[in-house]
Amino acid sequence: MFKKGILIFVLIIVIVFTYLYNSYTAVYDIGEMKISILIKQGDSFSKVANQIIDKKLLDSKLLLKLMARFNGIDKKLTPGKYEFTGEYSCATIFNKLEKADFVRIKLTIPEGLTLWKMASLLSNRFGFDSTEI
Repeated sequence: MFKKGILIFVLIIVIVFTYLYNSYTAVYDIGEMKISILIKQGDSFSKVANQIIDKKLLDSKLLLKLMARFNGIDKKLTPGKYEFTGEYSCATIFNKLEKADFVRIKLTIPEGLTLWKMASLLSNRFGFDSTEI
């Protein structure tokens, strides 16, 4: 009886880990479409997970939170705009977040530009709120 209980327990653990692994590595394809996630300074992983779910990159918020906690990504988010296109998985999303592989944009600010005009330039170019700058 005891051996049967252990066998059932091990079988359940194997099924759960198989499900998690398959969900973590499942590949999604959004083709040419670009989906962006914006992480601001101080954002919690829960807020980032909400963006990922709301933009339909992934389906399971529980899986996102579990794997983020397991990988330690929930504690080390780097602010930035992250873009996803083509094929991706939960694993590639975490890889991008872990490597801080956000969109880098070059901007030339003319010499002598006042702070207010610089804020206006950034606001017009990137959609930032000029009062936050």
